[in-house]
Amino acid sequence: MIKRVARILCVLAWFVSIKTPAKNNFSPPVLPTTHHVVAADDNQRYLCLALLNTTEGTEQGLSLIREAAKQGVNSVMITVRWDVVYEKTTSSANWLQFDNQVKLCKELGLKIFFRVHLARCCNRSEGFWPESEASRDQEGRILKDVFSMSHQPTVDKALGFVKEVCERYRSDLQEGRVLCLAATTTPTQEAGYHYEGYVPDGGLGFGTPYQSLFDLSPSMITGYRDWLLTRYGSLKGINEAWRSDYSDISDIQPVRTDYAHPENKRWSDWYVYRHTMLKNFLDGVANTAKGVSSDYKIINDFGSVHDGLSFRRGTFAFKDLARNTDGTKINDSQYYQHYFSADVLRGSMGDKWIMNEAFREPNLSQYGMELMLNEHFERGCKLVNVVINTTSDMEWFAPSIQTIAKKWLTKPMTPIVNVQKMVVKLSELVRTSNYDQPGYKSRWDEKKASGPVEIKLVEDLLGEPDVNQAPIVKNALKN
Repeated sequence: MIKRVARILCVLAWFVSIKTPAKNNFSPPVLPTTHHVVAADDNQRYLCLALLNTTEGTEQGLSLIREAAKQGVNSVMITVRWDVVYEKTTSSANWLQFDNQVKLCKELGLKIFFRVHLARCCNRSEGFWPESEASRDQEGRILKDVFSMSHQPTVDKALGFVKEVCERYRSDLQEGRVLCLAATTTPTQEAGYHYEGYVPDGGLGFGTPYQSLFDLSPSMITGYRDWLLTRYGSLKGINEAWRSDYSDISDIQPVRTDYAHPENKRWSDWYVYRHTMLKNFLDGVANTAKGVSSDYKIINDFGSVHDGLSFRRGTFAFKDLARNTDGTKINDSQYYQHYFSADVLRGSMGDKWIMNEAFREPNLSQYGMELMLNEHFERGCKLVNVVINTTSDMEWFAPSIQTIAKKWLTKPMTPIVNVQKMVVKLSELVRTSNYDQPGYKSRWDEKKASGPVEIKLVEDLLGEPDVNQAPIVKNALKN
């Protein structure tokens, strides 16, 4: 299983959250010549500067936007942080950092991708949700920066902020400036469940990380028991399905990742319930944004949907999670097979957008970066993020941005023609927690030489019928 080193570094940077003080005599800098904004998006590709906004300040990110535009990007992802706009429950709204970034993007003719980030760092969750309803891992440790998606009062507050963002920038959407919007919930700025717990070590960060499983907050466990009773009708029905002998519903606890019998329904039921809560939340984001304006394009912004952490993230069934959205984005590591990532997404997204991301990881060469970006676009990505946090990052990325922008941004998107097909089942992904053990990855390896592969995900655990199942006679003929 790949260690997402770069993403963990991002977490620590966000937690420290260095605040850049505003200048008392601040005046907007002289802006470069305004470019024409891309109005029609049907076939346009986007190379996108990703501003994580881990650092706070009214001028934060502006120099990176200018330089990225000069090198050739045509879009910017602006991370709008809930904990910056409202640092406390009593704080007045502070939009200045994000408004300045939006203003500059408009001046430069860059499309805007809004990432509405709903986790709250640096002890800023107080008053927004009770610590008892913060996300909790299987070891019982609380990640108080992240709320439980089963706690409806907090979910309502979070969706309220999503609505505020959508309303604030609705005029920019109507002007054709906004490409899409996503909401993220974890310390690594992803949608889904976090995949790590932390042992406090007295340092500035979260602590010493270990792989874990969320969410076991009180409302999540209570909701799970109620869901099981509805699913099976009674405790007796649960025991029959699980081959268990519980005498009271309150004795039932979610399974841990070291559970020895993943073939048991107890294992898959916990996954499906976690999926259901995540879907409810993501549907809430889409409904909220589109309630402000149906023109908003909503993207699910996941870490991955196929790697070894996707079981913990709760994102294997991404097709169902995206049913009410306009596309899905993931964040490939440099070590991933990018054609595979695109084939997985394309096989279930149909005409919806697929997107990916490039992060400068240790030992990544310029050649490796350009190869990754090329493969993302070649296999159908609408947008690819480049995560740039510093001027030194920008200097390193500049040659790749120039090359990729010249090659891809003037080339209209065209349909990808699949030459091979294969089917994967959600039940097998959940049982084994990855694409490797069921043989799906090796099967793709055999097929990929011919070209793009359509990887059809059958979400059988959610009721989707099997492919090529035996025919059923509904009306038999009489003799």
